Amino acid sequence: MIRPFSHDSPSFVNYLQTFPLLCVELVVVQANQNFREEELILYFYRSPIGLMQIYFDQATRKYALKIGDIVYELHESAQSAADNVYVHVTGCYEWDRLDGEASGPTDLSEWDYRP
Repeated sequence: MIRPFSHDSPSFVNYLQTFPLLCVELVVVQANQNFREEELILYFYRSPIGLMQIYFDQATRKYALKIGDIVYELHESAQSAADNVYVHVTGCYEWDRLDGEASGPTDLSEWDYRP
Protein backbone atom coordinates (compact mmCIF):
# COMPACT_ATOMS: atom_id res chain seq x y z
CA MET A 1 0.00 0.00 0.00
CA ILE A 2 1.36 3.41 -0.94
CA ARG A 3 0.60 6.07 1.63
CA PRO A 4 0.67 9.73 0.59
CA PHE A 5 3.16 11.93 2.37
CA SER A 6 4.34 15.49 2.17
CA HIS A 7 7.41 16.31 0.08
CA ASP A 8 9.11 17.70 3.18
CA SER A 9 8.31 14.83 5.55
CA PRO A 10 11.15 12.65 6.92
CA SER A 11 9.57 9.61 5.23
CA PHE A 12 9.73 11.28 1.84
CA VAL A 13 13.33 12.42 2.35
CA ASN A 14 14.37 8.87 3.31
CA TYR A 15 12.58 7.40 0.27
CA LEU A 16 14.05 10.02 -2.00
CA GLN A 17 17.57 9.15 -0.88
CA THR A 18 16.94 5.42 -1.31
CA PHE A 19 14.67 5.37 -4.40
CA PRO A 20 14.99 8.73 -6.17
CA LEU A 21 13.34 7.74 -9.45
CA LEU A 22 10.43 5.98 -7.78
CA CYS A 23 9.69 9.00 -5.57
CA VAL A 24 9.73 11.44 -8.44
CA GLU A 25 7.34 9.22 -10.36
CA LEU A 26 4.97 8.91 -7.36
CA VAL A 27 4.87 12.67 -6.87
CA VAL A 28 4.05 13.23 -10.55
CA VAL A 29 1.26 10.66 -10.46
CA GLN A 30 -0.19 12.21 -7.31
CA ALA A 31 -0.06 15.70 -8.85
CA ASN A 32 -1.75 14.45 -12.03
CA GLN A 33 -4.54 12.82 -10.01
CA ASN A 34 -5.18 16.02 -8.08
CA PHE A 35 -5.55 18.18 -11.19
CA ARG A 36 -6.71 15.55 -13.69
CA GLU A 37 -10.18 16.82 -14.47
CA GLU A 38 -9.29 20.51 -14.70
CA GLU A 39 -6.43 19.87 -17.07
CA LEU A 40 -8.36 17.57 -19.39
CA ILE A 41 -11.54 19.56 -20.04
CA LEU A 42 -11.40 20.21 -23.74
CA TYR A 43 -14.78 21.66 -24.69
CA PHE A 44 -17.54 23.40 -22.80
CA TYR A 45 -20.92 24.93 -23.55
CA ARG A 46 -23.03 27.08 -21.25
CA SER A 47 -26.51 25.69 -21.88
CA PRO A 48 -29.88 26.84 -20.49
CA ILE A 49 -29.66 24.01 -17.91
CA GLY A 50 -26.03 24.59 -16.89
CA LEU A 51 -22.47 23.92 -17.92
CA MET A 52 -21.78 21.02 -20.30
CA GLN A 53 -18.25 19.68 -20.64
CA ILE A 54 -16.57 17.20 -22.94
CA TYR A 55 -13.23 15.86 -21.75
CA PHE A 56 -10.99 12.87 -22.28
CA ASP A 57 -11.21 10.50 -19.33
CA GLN A 58 -7.90 8.68 -18.97
CA ALA A 59 -9.39 5.93 -16.80
CA THR A 60 -11.83 4.79 -19.49
CA ARG A 61 -9.86 6.10 -22.51
CA LYS A 62 -13.08 7.70 -23.78
CA TYR A 63 -14.58 11.16 -24.03
CA ALA A 64 -16.99 11.96 -21.21
CA LEU A 65 -20.03 14.20 -21.51
CA LYS A 66 -20.54 15.91 -18.17
CA ILE A 67 -23.59 18.07 -17.53
CA GLY A 68 -23.49 19.89 -14.23
CA ASP A 69 -21.82 17.46 -11.84
CA ILE A 70 -22.89 14.24 -13.58
CA VAL A 71 -21.14 12.30 -16.34
CA TYR A 72 -23.97 11.06 -18.55
CA GLU A 73 -22.15 9.37 -21.42
CA LEU A 74 -18.80 8.06 -22.60
CA HIS A 75 -17.90 8.30 -26.31
CA GLU A 76 -15.18 7.21 -28.68
CA SER A 77 -14.83 10.81 -29.90
CA ALA A 78 -15.58 14.32 -28.69
CA GLN A 79 -17.59 14.88 -31.87
CA SER A 80 -19.90 11.99 -30.98
CA ALA A 81 -20.63 13.56 -27.58
CA ALA A 82 -21.32 16.93 -29.21
CA ASP A 83 -23.65 15.27 -31.73
CA ASN A 84 -25.72 13.78 -28.90
CA VAL A 85 -26.05 17.19 -27.28
CA TYR A 86 -27.23 18.65 -30.60
CA VAL A 87 -29.93 16.00 -31.13
CA HIS A 88 -30.92 15.99 -27.42
CA VAL A 89 -30.11 12.33 -26.68
CA THR A 90 -27.68 12.65 -23.78
CA GLY A 91 -29.47 10.74 -21.05
CA CYS A 92 -29.94 14.00 -19.14
CA TYR A 93 -33.70 14.48 -18.89
CA GLU A 94 -33.47 18.23 -18.31
CA TRP A 95 -31.63 18.70 -21.62
CA ASP A 96 -33.27 15.98 -23.68
CA ARG A 97 -36.80 17.26 -22.95
CA LEU A 98 -35.85 20.63 -24.48
CA ASP A 99 -35.65 19.11 -27.98
CA GLY A 100 -37.32 21.61 -30.28
CA GLU A 101 -37.34 24.30 -27.58
CA ALA A 102 -33.65 25.00 -26.97
CA SER A 103 -30.96 24.54 -29.55
CA GLY A 104 -27.36 23.84 -28.68
CA PRO A 105 -24.22 23.95 -30.77
CA THR A 106 -24.73 22.21 -34.10
CA ASP A 107 -21.15 20.97 -34.22
CA LEU A 108 -18.13 20.54 -31.96
CA SER A 109 -16.57 23.60 -33.62
CA GLU A 110 -19.28 25.73 -31.96
CA TRP A 111 -18.28 24.62 -28.45
CA ASP A 112 -15.82 26.73 -26.49
CA TYR A 113 -12.39 25.09 -26.52
CA ARG A 114 -9.81 25.09 -23.77
CA PRO A 115 -6.49 23.41 -24.61
